[in-house]
Amino acid sequence: MKTKTKIKLITILAIVSACALAAGCQVGRETYEQFVDRNGLTCHVTYYSNGGEFETHQTKKEIYYSPDTYAINIGSDDIGDSKIAVHMDGYVLKEWCLPALDGDGNLVYEDEAKTVVKTGEPFDFTKKLTSGTEISLYANWTLDVLIEYRLAGENPITVQEGEETRKVNLGEVITYGTFGRETSVYIKDEAPGGVNSTDSTFLQFFEDEDCEIPFGGTAVKPETPEGGEVKNFVLYAKYMPGKWTVVKDRTQAARMFARMGSGSYYIYNDIDCGGMEVNVAVTNCKIEGNGNVTISNFAVNQTGISANAKNALLGNIGSAASIKDVTFSNIKISYGTRSGLSGPSFVEGLYLFCTGVADGAKFENVKIKDVEMSISIPKDEDGNHLVIIKNMLESGGVFETDNWMFGSADESDSAFLAKYSGVSAENCTLSVNGENVASVQ
Repeated sequence: MKTKTKIKLITILAIVSACALAAGCQVGRETYEQFVDRNGLTCHVTYYSNGGEFETHQTKKEIYYSPDTYAINIGSDDIGDSKIAVHMDGYVLKEWCLPALDGDGNLVYEDEAKTVVKTGEPFDFTKKLTSGTEISLYANWTLDVLIEYRLAGENPITVQEGEETRKVNLGEVITYGTFGRETSVYIKDEAPGGVNSTDSTFLQFFEDEDCEIPFGGTAVKPETPEGGEVKNFVLYAKYMPGKWTVVKDRTQAARMFARMGSGSYYIYNDIDCGGMEVNVAVTNCKIEGNGNVTISNFAVNQTGISANAKNALLGNIGSAASIKDVTFSNIKISYGTRSGLSGPSFVEGLYLFCTGVADGAKFENVKIKDVEMSISIPKDEDGNHLVIIKNMLESGGVFETDNWMFGSADESDSAFLAKYSGVSAENCTLSVNGENVASVQ
């Protein structure tokens, strides 16, 4: 196409194709019919998206041309700054074609709903249009490169599709995604294509079916050789049995600590919590680590403690609780007590790990390490403590140093560790008013 002709057509397109031709529409003070007549635009081409849509979400585009010019090959020709394009998710435009007609000259459809017209001979855009030309062109689509999500891991899953369910075995396709108009797309770290599993939880994407190469997050569209076979971009999605809330970063860890009264949490990788504060009153949930994971660098800060209060890192552990394959590390626990108006106040118990454990709770490979627990207790003018902490500070200021970690009213910390062999403690210290009073090495 000649440059001058192209510029002229761009100007026409910018005005005429701004909306579909309709009786009564205006171009300035003229109707479209008057505008077309005055400019001698006697060639009329209607483009049908044929299952796709144009950039304005229309399914057809009507364009008028001057005689002895070329029709625009939408999707192929460079038309400068004009916004005219056609798109269909999962497909690429192969060519614009005349429609296939039956023996009576009627359109032939590809589907029963009569939404996609069967295409016939490709249109020749190298031939100039002649006056009075009336042409209908239909987009001929071919399957594009797709994002193919396949199941990896160790177990089949069941997926929900509308009101039906479908079993997906290892290596089978869960669903497909598209690149749209882009050559690369960022894929969120979540269940592929919004497909929900009724019996499993999505964990992570991998580049290989053995789940050895984690996916980096950006899918790059593979190039298809001229005349070659379309090869999809394949991702492997790993799942695990059961319905879990997967915890992978500090934001998700914060949500877990805020909701530990119930639920099931799977800590997928080591997490540095960045010094965030947590406050847990009750732990009655299921927590499991992916192997032996560490959740570290967080704090507990409680001030103004008085009146028979009991506090600990995980609060009171209920009968439905279970913790497996998790190390809690690099934690700072700070308690500030408050005295009453007269006489000593009494705090029921301040502990490191928990205030108590109900029968039925389970621990397996749970480690507590590198924890600094400090308590601030007010004193009177004579240096007497104004708050008595029942599990560690008796009247007269005598400290009990073997009942400050696990909140057992009837047992020492060493007896607790003997009873719950799935729990271990390492490098934990207790200080009261800046004085070190107990430690576990």
